[in-house]
Amino acid sequence: MYSNDGNSLMINMSPKARKPWKPLQISNEAAQALVEFAKTGKLKWPNTVAKNLRGWSAWDWTKGGEEWTPSLEWKEALVKDVLYPHIPVGSRVLEIGPGAGRWTEYLIKRSSHLTCVDLTPECIRACQERFGELKTVEFVLNDGRDLSFVPPLSIDRVWSFDVFVHIQSSDVENYIRQLSTILVKGGSGVIHHSKFGAQKWGWRSDMTAQKMVQYCDRYGLTIVKQLESWGDGRFQINPNMPKGNVDTITIFEKH
Repeated sequence: MYSNDGNSLMINMSPKARKPWKPLQISNEAAQALVEFAKTGKLKWPNTVAKNLRGWSAWDWTKGGEEWTPSLEWKEALVKDVLYPHIPVGSRVLEIGPGAGRWTEYLIKRSSHLTCVDLTPECIRACQERFGELKTVEFVLNDGRDLSFVPPLSIDRVWSFDVFVHIQSSDVENYIRQLSTILVKGGSGVIHHSKFGAQKWGWRSDMTAQKMVQYCDRYGLTIVKQLESWGDGRFQINPNMPKGNVDTITIFEKH
């Protein structure tokens, strides 16, 4: 059913309500954009919602997003050293941009209730196929900006990885503004985003580490730390970048 504002679609996840997963029809323009993305890492800026929707609707999700995982050891260390310490068991969690459920499977184990929001129908369908029978998980298709379907003071933890790196800074600010309202006092978030602004590698947006500091301060959130490595420095956020890390992970709290 639709939310009151008509912008978000609540997906009924009961087994009887699930529909067969059929590929969306996409334009040749969108398909070509993702071919270019995959081959060269180049896609024209700015990183608008419309471009993200076209691009990720055209993406081949059969690998579950694991094509962005440098190694199993890298992923296991990220879960152990970053996700688990900041997502306590029993948390009410919001995941922004689950993709095909690459991190969702770990968040489910930590949460009493998990809300996953994505602007791409294909991602919602992929997660529905994997986790649709779980009663503690709900999936919401939004417009790439809106979180009004989440009640105020109803979320303990926020998680987003490999998503905000593609979101332009004005939309990031809008998300931070809304997160400051829906998080409970003492709640926190973990968001992976661009560190230095627009980069050719991986179609990074104009978001920066300093902008995140400014946005959090503007909306009453406190930066705990920004990190680019874990596992005592053995694992880097962008291990395949010749010039070093172009991203960061911001961890913030609401006091």
